[in-house]
Amino acid sequence: MVSDVSGPAMPRENIVLQRITRDPTSAKDAEQVAGEILENPGRLPLLIEGLEDPEDIIRAKTAHALERIADASPELLANYVPTVTRLARSDPVPMVRLHMAIILGEIPVEPEDLDRVIGTLEHLLAEDDNLFVKSWSIVSLTRIGMRVPTRKPGIVDAIWPFREQGDGLLQAKAARAIEVLEAGG
Repeated sequence: MVSDVSGPAMPRENIVLQRITRDPTSAKDAEQVAGEILENPGRLPLLIEGLEDPEDIIRAKTAHALERIADASPELLANYVPTVTRLARSDPVPMVRLHMAIILGEIPVEPEDLDRVIGTLEHLLAEDDNLFVKSWSIVSLTRIGMRVPTRKPGIVDAIWPFREQGDGLLQAKAARAIEVLEAGG
C-alpha cells in the first residue's frame, strides 16, 4: 500500500474570492471583481463558488458582483439559472435574494427555464418579507414580460394584487408595471 506523503488535502485557493473583503461598509471590492470577471470570463465559475460560502457577507458581495456582470454581459450568467433561482428562494440574507431577483430579470432565459424563473420571481413577490426583494421581483417580471410577450397575461395576474396590498412603494411599482405590460412598451 502506498502512503500519501502529501498530507491532508488543503482547500483550493480561490483567487477570485480572495479579492472579496469582509468589510460590510464597502462594495468596491465586489465591483472590482465584477470588472475582472468581465475581462476574463473564464474565472466566472470561481466567483460562482462564492454563492455557496458559509459567510453571509461573502455570499452578498458575490451576488453583488454577479449583478454587475448580469448588467454588463447577461449572457455570461445564462447557464447559472438553476443556481440563481435556488438561492433566490432559499438564501437567508435579503441582500443575496435581492441581487438574485435583479439578475433573473437581466439574464437571457431559455424557454425550458422560463417557468422556473417566473415561478421564482412570483414566489419572491408573494412570500418574501423584504420590500426591496418584492419590488425588484416586480421589475424583473416586467422585463421578462416585455421580452416574452406570451407570458404577459400571467405576469400581470401575479403582479395585479400588489396594486392594493402592502407598502405604497410596492403598490406604485405594481401599478406602473401593469401599465407598462399592458401598453406593450
